[in-house]
Amino acid sequence: MPKNVKRIDPSVFVILGIIAVLVSVTTVILVNVRTDRLTGRLEQNPQLPLVLMISDEQGLISTQLLLIDSNTGNLASYDFPRRLGAIIPALGRVDRIDNLYDELGPEELVNTLANIVNMDIEFYLDLSLSDIEVITDLIEGVTVFLPLPIEDDIDGRRLLIPGGNVLLDGESVAEYVAYEGTDERELEWISRRWTFLREFIRSISEYQLLYQNDQLRARLVRHLEGNFDADSASALVDLFPQLQLEAMITQRVLGNERQVETSIGEQNILFPHFEGQLVRDSISQVLGSLGAPEAAYTAALSTRIEVLNGTEINGLAARTRDLYQNFGFEVLRIGNADRNDYDATVIIDRAGNPEIATRVGELIRAENVEEGSPLADNPEVDVTIILGSDFDGWYVNAGSAE
Repeated sequence: MPKNVKRIDPSVFVILGIIAVLVSVTTVILVNVRTDRLTGRLEQNPQLPLVLMISDEQGLISTQLLLIDSNTGNLASYDFPRRLGAIIPALGRVDRIDNLYDELGPEELVNTLANIVNMDIEFYLDLSLSDIEVITDLIEGVTVFLPLPIEDDIDGRRLLIPGGNVLLDGESVAEYVAYEGTDERELEWISRRWTFLREFIRSISEYQLLYQNDQLRARLVRHLEGNFDADSASALVDLFPQLQLEAMITQRVLGNERQVETSIGEQNILFPHFEGQLVRDSISQVLGSLGAPEAAYTAALSTRIEVLNGTEINGLAARTRDLYQNFGFEVLRIGNADRNDYDATVIIDRAGNPEIATRVGELIRAENVEEGSPLADNPEVDVTIILGSDFDGWYVNAGSAE
Protein backbone atom coordinates (compact mmCIF):
# COMPACT_ATOMS: atom_id res chain seq x y z
CA MET A 1 0.00 0.00 0.00
CA PRO A 2 1.39 3.48 -0.90
CA LYS A 3 2.56 5.48 2.05
CA ASN A 4 0.32 8.49 1.22
CA VAL A 5 -2.97 6.49 1.40
CA LYS A 6 -4.63 6.75 4.81
CA ARG A 7 -6.37 3.81 6.40
CA ILE A 8 -10.12 4.48 7.10
CA ASP A 9 -10.97 4.22 10.74
CA PRO A 10 -13.35 1.23 11.21
CA SER A 11 -15.44 3.32 13.58
CA VAL A 12 -16.58 5.38 10.59
CA PHE A 13 -18.35 2.35 9.16
CA VAL A 14 -20.03 1.73 12.50
CA ILE A 15 -21.29 5.32 12.60
CA LEU A 16 -22.53 5.13 9.00
CA GLY A 17 -24.35 1.88 9.82
CA ILE A 18 -26.03 3.48 12.83
CA ILE A 19 -27.13 6.45 10.70
CA ALA A 20 -28.54 4.10 8.06
CA VAL A 21 -30.52 2.19 10.70
CA LEU A 22 -31.86 5.46 12.20
CA VAL A 23 -32.95 6.68 8.76
CA SER A 24 -34.73 3.39 8.08
CA VAL A 25 -36.49 3.37 11.44
CA THR A 26 -37.52 7.02 11.06
CA THR A 27 -38.93 6.32 7.60
CA VAL A 28 -40.96 3.38 8.89
CA ILE A 29 -42.32 5.48 11.76
CA LEU A 30 -43.26 8.34 9.45
CA VAL A 31 -45.06 5.98 7.08
CA ASN A 32 -46.98 4.35 9.93
CA VAL A 33 -48.10 7.64 11.48
CA ARG A 34 -48.90 9.27 8.15
CA THR A 35 -52.24 11.05 8.31
CA ASP A 36 -54.64 10.47 5.44
CA ARG A 37 -56.26 13.46 3.74
CA LEU A 38 -59.65 13.02 5.41
CA THR A 39 -58.27 12.66 8.93
CA GLY A 40 -56.00 15.63 8.37
CA ARG A 41 -58.97 17.68 7.16
CA LEU A 42 -61.08 16.75 10.20
CA GLU A 43 -58.24 17.66 12.54
CA GLN A 44 -58.34 21.16 11.09
CA ASN A 45 -62.15 21.43 11.07
CA PRO A 46 -64.48 18.72 12.44
CA GLN A 47 -67.31 19.80 10.12
CA LEU A 48 -67.08 18.06 6.77
CA PRO A 49 -69.08 18.86 3.62
CA LEU A 50 -69.24 15.86 1.28
CA VAL A 51 -71.12 15.56 -2.02
CA LEU A 52 -72.72 12.20 -2.80
CA MET A 53 -73.71 11.59 -6.43
CA ILE A 54 -75.55 8.47 -7.62
CA SER A 55 -75.80 7.64 -11.30
CA ASP A 56 -76.67 4.89 -13.76
CA GLU A 57 -76.07 4.37 -17.48
CA GLN A 58 -78.57 7.12 -18.33
CA GLY A 59 -76.89 9.72 -16.13
CA LEU A 60 -77.31 11.43 -12.78
CA ILE A 61 -79.98 10.09 -10.42
CA SER A 62 -79.33 11.93 -7.18
CA THR A 63 -77.06 14.61 -5.74
CA GLN A 64 -76.84 15.20 -2.00
CA LEU A 65 -74.66 17.51 0.02
CA LEU A 66 -73.83 15.80 3.31
CA LEU A 67 -72.77 17.90 6.27
CA ILE A 68 -71.05 15.86 8.99
CA ASP A 69 -69.78 16.98 12.38
CA SER A 70 -67.16 14.43 13.42
CA ASN A 71 -67.14 15.67 17.03
CA THR A 72 -70.85 15.18 17.71
CA GLY A 73 -71.71 12.62 15.03
CA ASN A 74 -74.60 14.80 13.85
CA LEU A 75 -75.25 15.02 10.13
CA ALA A 76 -77.53 16.61 7.56
CA SER A 77 -78.35 15.92 3.93
CA TYR A 78 -79.39 18.53 1.36
CA ASP A 79 -80.97 17.18 -1.79
CA PHE A 80 -80.07 19.11 -4.95
CA PRO A 81 -82.54 18.09 -7.70
CA ARG A 82 -80.90 17.16 -10.96
CA ARG A 83 -82.88 19.87 -12.77
CA LEU A 84 -81.21 22.50 -10.56
CA GLY A 85 -79.78 25.25 -12.72
CA ALA A 86 -77.00 27.78 -12.42
CA ILE A 87 -74.65 29.87 -14.48
CA ILE A 88 -71.86 27.38 -15.14
CA PRO A 89 -68.56 29.06 -16.05
CA ALA A 90 -67.05 25.80 -17.30
CA LEU A 91 -69.84 25.55 -19.90
CA GLY A 92 -70.21 29.28 -20.51
CA ARG A 93 -74.01 29.12 -20.13
CA VAL A 94 -76.93 28.48 -17.84
CA ASP A 95 -77.68 24.78 -17.61
CA ARG A 96 -78.82 21.97 -15.35
CA ILE A 97 -76.47 20.07 -13.08
CA ASP A 98 -77.37 16.73 -14.67
CA ASN A 99 -76.28 18.06 -18.07
CA LEU A 100 -73.10 19.39 -16.48
CA TYR A 101 -72.42 15.96 -14.96
CA ASP A 102 -72.90 14.26 -18.32
CA GLU A 103 -70.63 16.70 -20.18
CA LEU A 104 -67.81 17.43 -17.72
CA GLY A 105 -68.11 14.87 -14.92
CA PRO A 106 -68.50 14.95 -11.14
CA GLU A 107 -65.70 17.39 -10.31
CA GLU A 108 -67.27 20.29 -12.22
CA LEU A 109 -70.65 19.51 -10.67
CA VAL A 110 -69.08 19.70 -7.20
CA ASN A 111 -67.40 23.00 -8.10
CA THR A 112 -70.78 24.40 -9.19
CA LEU A 113 -72.44 23.32 -5.94
CA ALA A 114 -69.56 24.85 -3.99
CA ASN A 115 -70.24 28.18 -5.72
CA ILE A 116 -73.97 27.98 -5.00
CA VAL A 117 -73.51 27.28 -1.29
CA ASN A 118 -70.35 29.42 -0.95
CA MET A 119 -68.38 26.62 0.68
CA ASP A 120 -65.12 24.77 0.05
CA ILE A 121 -66.01 21.16 -0.78
CA GLU A 122 -62.92 18.99 -0.87
CA PHE A 123 -64.42 15.49 -1.01
CA TYR A 124 -67.06 13.75 -3.08
CA LEU A 125 -68.39 10.25 -3.71
CA ASP A 126 -69.55 9.34 -7.22
CA LEU A 127 -71.35 6.01 -6.87
CA SER A 128 -72.86 4.10 -9.75
CA LEU A 129 -75.76 1.74 -9.13
CA SER A 130 -73.35 -1.12 -9.84
CA ASP A 131 -71.06 0.15 -7.03
CA ILE A 132 -74.05 0.20 -4.69
CA GLU A 133 -75.01 -3.32 -5.74
CA VAL A 134 -71.52 -4.69 -5.05
CA ILE A 135 -71.20 -2.97 -1.66
CA THR A 136 -74.69 -4.08 -0.60
CA ASP A 137 -73.97 -7.72 -1.44
CA LEU A 138 -70.58 -7.45 0.24
CA ILE A 139 -72.26 -6.50 3.55
CA GLU A 140 -75.01 -9.08 3.02
CA GLY A 141 -77.86 -6.67 2.34
CA VAL A 142 -79.45 -3.42 3.49
CA THR A 143 -82.68 -3.34 5.51
CA VAL A 144 -85.20 -0.60 4.70
CA PHE A 145 -88.76 0.08 5.83
CA LEU A 146 -91.38 0.54 3.12
CA PRO A 147 -94.81 1.71 4.34
CA LEU A 148 -96.26 0.33 1.10
CA PRO A 149 -94.92 -2.19 -1.42
CA ILE A 150 -93.49 -0.95 -4.72
CA GLU A 151 -95.22 -2.60 -7.68
CA ASP A 152 -94.68 -1.35 -11.22
CA ASP A 153 -93.85 -2.36 -14.78
CA ILE A 154 -90.66 -0.76 -16.06
CA ASP A 155 -89.66 -1.32 -19.68
CA GLY A 156 -91.63 -4.55 -19.77
CA ARG A 157 -90.10 -5.85 -16.54
CA ARG A 158 -92.07 -6.34 -13.34
CA LEU A 159 -90.70 -4.48 -10.29
CA LEU A 160 -91.88 -5.76 -6.92
CA ILE A 161 -90.44 -4.77 -3.55
CA PRO A 162 -92.64 -5.87 -0.61
CA GLY A 163 -93.69 -3.49 2.15
CA GLY A 164 -92.55 -3.53 5.78
CA ASN A 165 -89.03 -4.07 7.05
CA VAL A 166 -87.29 -5.71 4.11
CA LEU A 167 -83.72 -6.96 3.71
CA LEU A 168 -82.73 -6.02 0.16
CA ASP A 169 -79.89 -7.52 -1.85
CA GLY A 170 -77.72 -5.42 -4.16
CA GLU A 171 -79.99 -5.59 -7.20
CA SER A 172 -83.09 -4.70 -5.18
CA VAL A 173 -81.33 -1.79 -3.45
CA ALA A 174 -80.33 -0.39 -6.84
CA GLU A 175 -83.95 -0.67 -8.03
CA TYR A 176 -85.17 0.98 -4.81
CA VAL A 177 -82.81 3.94 -5.26
CA ALA A 178 -83.53 4.46 -8.94
CA TYR A 179 -87.30 4.00 -8.89
CA GLU A 180 -89.39 7.08 -9.74
CA GLY A 181 -93.06 6.20 -10.03
CA THR A 182 -94.99 8.24 -12.57
CA ASP A 183 -97.81 8.77 -10.06
CA GLU A 184 -95.44 9.79 -7.25
CA ARG A 185 -94.40 13.25 -6.12
CA GLU A 186 -90.74 14.16 -6.33
CA LEU A 187 -90.56 14.26 -2.52
CA GLU A 188 -91.30 10.52 -2.46
CA TRP A 189 -88.26 9.82 -4.66
CA ILE A 190 -86.09 12.03 -2.48
CA SER A 191 -87.36 10.44 0.75
CA ARG A 192 -86.44 6.98 -0.57
CA ARG A 193 -82.91 8.18 -1.25
CA TRP A 194 -82.61 9.65 2.23
CA THR A 195 -83.82 6.33 3.64
CA PHE A 196 -81.27 4.52 1.47
CA LEU A 197 -78.46 6.82 2.63
CA ARG A 198 -79.28 6.33 6.30
CA GLU A 199 -79.70 2.56 6.09
CA PHE A 200 -76.74 2.06 3.74
CA ILE A 201 -74.43 3.80 6.23
CA ARG A 202 -76.02 1.91 9.12
CA SER A 203 -75.58 -1.46 7.42
CA ILE A 204 -71.93 -0.74 6.64
CA SER A 205 -71.21 0.40 10.20
CA GLU A 206 -72.95 -2.64 11.72
CA TYR A 207 -71.19 -5.20 9.53
CA GLN A 208 -68.48 -6.17 12.01
CA LEU A 209 -66.41 -8.28 9.62
CA LEU A 210 -65.64 -5.10 7.76
CA TYR A 211 -63.75 -3.79 10.77
CA GLN A 212 -61.94 -7.06 11.37
CA ASN A 213 -60.92 -8.13 7.87
CA ASP A 214 -58.57 -5.83 5.97
CA GLN A 215 -59.14 -7.61 2.65
CA LEU A 216 -62.91 -7.26 2.93
CA ARG A 217 -62.58 -3.58 3.78
CA ALA A 218 -60.23 -3.05 0.83
CA ARG A 219 -62.83 -4.59 -1.51
CA LEU A 220 -65.50 -2.23 -0.21
CA VAL A 221 -63.23 0.82 -0.38
CA ARG A 222 -62.49 0.09 -4.05
CA HIS A 223 -66.18 0.69 -4.81
CA LEU A 224 -66.39 3.99 -2.91
CA GLU A 225 -65.71 5.84 -6.12
CA GLY A 226 -64.85 9.51 -5.90
CA ASN A 227 -61.82 11.61 -5.10
CA PHE A 228 -60.89 9.76 -1.89
CA ASP A 229 -57.56 7.99 -1.73
CA ALA A 230 -57.76 4.49 -0.25
CA ASP A 231 -56.66 5.59 3.24
CA SER A 232 -59.19 8.45 3.31
CA ALA A 233 -62.00 6.18 2.10
CA SER A 234 -61.10 3.75 4.88
CA ALA A 235 -61.16 6.63 7.38
CA LEU A 236 -64.65 7.54 6.13
CA VAL A 237 -65.80 3.98 6.82
CA ASP A 238 -64.35 4.31 10.34
CA LEU A 239 -66.41 7.48 10.79
CA PHE A 240 -69.73 5.80 9.93
CA PRO A 241 -70.36 4.11 13.33
CA GLN A 242 -70.09 7.50 15.05
CA LEU A 243 -72.93 9.10 13.07
CA GLN A 244 -76.29 9.82 14.72
CA LEU A 245 -78.35 8.46 11.84
CA GLU A 246 -81.76 8.62 13.53
CA ALA A 247 -81.38 12.38 14.01
CA MET A 248 -80.21 13.11 10.45
CA ILE A 249 -81.50 16.47 9.23
CA THR A 250 -82.95 16.31 5.72
CA GLN A 251 -83.46 19.36 3.53
CA ARG A 252 -84.56 20.02 -0.05
CA VAL A 253 -83.31 22.84 -2.21
CA LEU A 254 -86.38 24.71 -3.40
CA GLY A 255 -86.78 27.42 -6.00
CA ASN A 256 -88.64 28.67 -9.04
CA GLU A 257 -88.88 26.72 -12.29
CA ARG A 258 -88.78 28.08 -15.81
CA GLN A 259 -88.15 26.77 -19.31
CA VAL A 260 -84.62 27.40 -20.56
CA GLU A 261 -82.79 26.33 -23.70
CA THR A 262 -80.07 23.90 -22.58
CA SER A 263 -77.45 21.72 -24.25
CA ILE A 264 -80.11 19.13 -25.14
CA GLY A 265 -83.02 21.44 -25.93
CA GLU A 266 -85.65 23.27 -23.92
CA GLN A 267 -85.89 21.94 -20.37
CA ASN A 268 -87.33 22.86 -16.98
CA ILE A 269 -84.67 24.39 -14.75
CA LEU A 270 -85.05 25.01 -11.02
CA PHE A 271 -83.38 28.21 -9.84
CA PRO A 272 -82.85 28.38 -6.04
CA HIS A 273 -84.84 30.99 -4.15
CA PHE A 274 -83.08 34.35 -3.73
CA GLU A 275 -80.21 33.23 -5.97
CA GLY A 276 -79.19 30.59 -3.44
CA GLN A 277 -79.15 32.87 -0.39
CA LEU A 278 -81.88 30.81 1.27
CA VAL A 279 -79.80 27.65 0.88
CA ARG A 280 -76.67 29.38 2.18
CA ASP A 281 -78.47 30.72 5.25
CA SER A 282 -80.08 27.34 5.88
CA ILE A 283 -76.70 25.59 5.72
CA SER A 284 -75.20 28.15 8.10
CA GLN A 285 -77.98 27.50 10.63
CA VAL A 286 -77.74 23.72 10.23
CA LEU A 287 -73.96 23.73 10.72
CA GLY A 288 -74.53 25.61 13.99
CA SER A 289 -77.02 22.94 15.05
CA LEU A 290 -74.73 20.05 14.09
CA GLY A 291 -72.03 21.28 16.43
CA ALA A 292 -74.43 21.86 19.32
CA PRO A 293 -74.58 19.59 22.40
CA GLU A 294 -77.01 16.71 22.10
CA ALA A 295 -79.83 18.32 24.13
CA ALA A 296 -79.73 21.57 22.15
CA TYR A 297 -79.50 19.68 18.85
CA THR A 298 -82.52 17.52 19.68
CA ALA A 299 -84.52 20.54 20.80
CA ALA A 300 -83.78 22.40 17.56
CA LEU A 301 -84.86 19.38 15.49
CA SER A 302 -88.20 19.04 17.26
CA THR A 303 -89.25 22.71 17.34
CA ARG A 304 -92.83 23.22 16.15
CA ILE A 305 -94.02 26.62 15.07
CA GLU A 306 -97.06 28.55 13.88
CA VAL A 307 -96.91 31.48 11.49
CA LEU A 308 -99.47 34.30 11.65
CA ASN A 309 -99.83 37.15 9.18
CA GLY A 310 -100.05 40.49 10.96
CA THR A 311 -100.11 42.50 7.73
CA GLU A 312 -102.47 43.16 4.82
CA ILE A 313 -100.22 41.22 2.39
CA ASN A 314 -102.07 38.16 1.15
CA GLY A 315 -100.21 34.84 1.30
CA LEU A 316 -97.35 36.09 3.49
CA ALA A 317 -97.86 33.40 6.14
CA ALA A 318 -97.93 30.63 3.51
CA ARG A 319 -94.69 31.83 1.91
CA THR A 320 -93.06 32.06 5.34
CA ARG A 321 -94.22 28.54 6.14
CA ASP A 322 -92.37 27.31 3.03
CA LEU A 323 -89.31 29.23 4.20
CA TYR A 324 -89.27 27.56 7.62
CA GLN A 325 -90.04 24.14 6.25
CA ASN A 326 -87.00 24.51 4.04
CA PHE A 327 -85.01 25.16 7.22
CA GLY A 328 -86.34 21.89 8.64
CA PHE A 329 -88.95 23.16 11.09
CA GLU A 330 -92.37 21.60 11.52
CA VAL A 331 -95.00 24.26 10.85
CA LEU A 332 -98.18 23.18 12.61
CA ARG A 333 -100.40 26.05 11.60
CA ILE A 334 -100.59 29.22 9.52
CA GLY A 335 -103.23 31.92 9.60
CA ASN A 336 -104.00 35.54 10.29
CA ALA A 337 -103.01 37.33 13.48
CA ASP A 338 -105.52 39.09 15.73
CA ARG A 339 -104.99 42.25 13.67
CA ASN A 340 -103.31 43.24 10.41
CA ASP A 341 -101.40 46.37 11.46
CA TYR A 342 -98.34 44.92 13.20
CA ASP A 343 -95.38 47.19 12.48
CA ALA A 344 -92.76 44.87 13.99
CA THR A 345 -92.45 41.11 13.61
CA VAL A 346 -92.81 39.30 16.94
CA ILE A 347 -91.38 35.92 17.98
CA ILE A 348 -93.27 34.40 20.93
CA ASP A 349 -91.67 31.67 23.04
CA ARG A 350 -94.46 29.33 24.15
CA ALA A 351 -92.31 26.46 25.44
CA GLY A 352 -90.12 28.23 27.99
CA ASN A 353 -87.07 27.89 25.76
CA PRO A 354 -85.93 31.39 24.78
CA GLU A 355 -82.77 30.04 23.12
CA ILE A 356 -84.79 28.09 20.56
CA ALA A 357 -87.19 31.01 20.03
CA THR A 358 -84.21 33.29 19.42
CA ARG A 359 -82.83 30.86 16.84
CA VAL A 360 -86.21 30.78 15.08
CA GLY A 361 -86.12 34.58 14.92
CA GLU A 362 -82.53 34.70 13.70
CA LEU A 363 -83.48 32.89 10.51
CA ILE A 364 -85.43 35.95 9.36
CA ARG A 365 -83.34 38.46 11.38
CA ALA A 366 -86.15 39.09 13.84
CA GLU A 367 -84.85 40.21 17.23
CA ASN A 368 -88.15 40.97 18.98
CA VAL A 369 -88.55 37.83 21.14
CA GLU A 370 -91.26 37.78 23.80
CA GLU A 371 -92.21 35.32 26.51
CA GLY A 372 -95.61 33.72 26.05
CA SER A 373 -97.69 30.85 27.36
CA PRO A 374 -98.83 27.61 25.73
CA LEU A 375 -101.80 27.90 23.38
CA ALA A 376 -104.95 26.42 24.83
CA ASP A 377 -106.18 25.17 21.46
CA ASN A 378 -102.78 23.96 20.23
CA PRO A 379 -100.36 23.33 23.12
CA GLU A 380 -97.86 21.58 20.84
CA VAL A 381 -96.77 24.91 19.32
CA ASP A 382 -93.35 25.88 20.67
CA VAL A 383 -92.91 29.21 18.90
CA THR A 384 -95.37 31.65 17.33
CA ILE A 385 -94.22 34.05 14.60
CA ILE A 386 -96.39 37.13 14.00
CA LEU A 387 -95.27 38.79 10.79
CA GLY A 388 -95.20 42.58 10.75
CA SER A 389 -94.79 45.21 8.04
CA ASP A 390 -91.02 45.15 8.66
CA PHE A 391 -90.86 41.65 7.08
CA ASP A 392 -90.16 41.69 3.33
CA GLY A 393 -90.94 38.02 2.74
CA TRP A 394 -87.39 37.01 3.45
CA TYR A 395 -85.88 39.15 6.22
CA VAL A 396 -86.97 41.62 8.87
CA ASN A 397 -85.65 45.06 7.94
CA ALA A 398 -84.75 46.80 11.18
CA GLY A 399 -85.45 50.35 9.96
CA SER A 400 -88.73 49.73 8.16
CA ALA A 401 -90.95 49.65 11.27
CA GLU A 402 -89.65 52.91 12.69
